[in-house]
Amino acid sequence: MERNWKTLGLALAGAAVLLTPVLRQTALVAGAALLLAAALNVPVSALERRGLRRGWGAAAILAGGVIVLAALLLLCATEGCKGIAAFPVGGLLARVSGALQPVLAVLPTPLSDPARQGLRWLTAEEDGLWAKAGAWLAEWAAAVAGRLPGMLLTGAVTVFAAFYAVTDWRRVTGELARLLPERWQTWGRRMLGHLKRGAAGWLAVQGRMLLVQFSLLAAGLALLRVEGFLLAAALIALLDALPLLGCGTALVPWALLSLLEGDSGRALGLLVLWLVVWLCRTLLEPRLMGKRVGVSPVWTLLAAYLGAQALGLAGLIAAPILLAAAAALLRGGEGQAEVGG
Repeated sequence: MERNWKTLGLALAGAAVLLTPVLRQTALVAGAALLLAAALNVPVSALERRGLRRGWGAAAILAGGVIVLAALLLLCATEGCKGIAAFPVGGLLARVSGALQPVLAVLPTPLSDPARQGLRWLTAEEDGLWAKAGAWLAEWAAAVAGRLPGMLLTGAVTVFAAFYAVTDWRRVTGELARLLPERWQTWGRRMLGHLKRGAAGWLAVQGRMLLVQFSLLAAGLALLRVEGFLLAAALIALLDALPLLGCGTALVPWALLSLLEGDSGRALGLLVLWLVVWLCRTLLEPRLMGKRVGVSPVWTLLAAYLGAQALGLAGLIAAPILLAAAAALLRGGEGQAEVGG
């Protein structure tokens, strides 16, 4: 009887979470906190075996991660603002028009005449266009600033929930297990183990990809004789690790600015470097992840695409991990069926 009530309660709770935006957001935060706590449990347990209390170990690791992330964001923002401030905006469209004249000269007349008229109009309206662009940027910055408190609150709640969960990990996991019917608890423990191994595999793959991308970027920027190429390569590699952004967010605008400044060689080199890095991640990451989870790279790639379409960045990260857990469960089920047969 108790098992039936637990099953019914879980079904009702799941329906409420799916149908209620506030509960759905809270469930996502709770899930992220538990996954972070599960990832932290290994190093925190290692520090505990060395004599450091779990609370102090968790606090040290989380504080170090937050400080490093904040420093990287501050460095990116500072360098970005410096680059924007140093770029000469005045007469930009006129320079664009001058740079495109050789291209327009080889185009057929039906194409070149409208293009020249459009460039003349843009050049004449440059001041008004920059004013509109400034107003749009101000509105965008205001919208981001309006959402910033909510984002900071969500991040703070996730970090503190992960801290409390990993500090009292055995009690938290025991309480969660008691919410499940007995026949589900064994499956839940197996699923949690597979999820932890999948998350560890994902982190290992991302670490390798980060090293590969940094090496490619550092070599390419060094060949292009970019000052401070190691720092630039590190920042762009970290940007490339964010799936919704990628290295093209930095390299493509940089190439366009170099072209406008008359450095066509560097512009071409940056575009080639972006293509090489993009191809490397697109081709190599699914293969590495496929080897790690034991499935074909095609399923890993499709799972990542489905997760990104459904949940954005969170889905892109979670989908390969869930695929790894599902594949491990299926292999376990097949093995048990063979033994039973």
